[in-house]
Amino acid sequence: HPSGKLLRQDSKATIETGDWRIKNSDDLCIKFAEETCYTVKNRGEGQFDLSSINGELMLTIDKVILGNPEKFDALTGKN
Repeated sequence: HPSGKLLRQDSKATIETGDWRIKNSDDLCIKFAEETCYTVKNRGEGQFDLSSINGELMLTIDKVILGNPEKFDALTGKN
């Protein structure tokens, strides 16, 4: 969401709410319990690798869905 709010759904369908911000042109910072910043590499077709500042692969994003097809509330994570 442009406000900096985000929702994350894991492979077990658990929903978490958090915040995001762009630190610089290559770094994305995500905050759930704590803020962590990652260097983002676009693999194409909506897939991304997020690496630590030291270059260690930390997360992979397999699918980014633009918009809000499930009609989740950005503040509560519920639809």
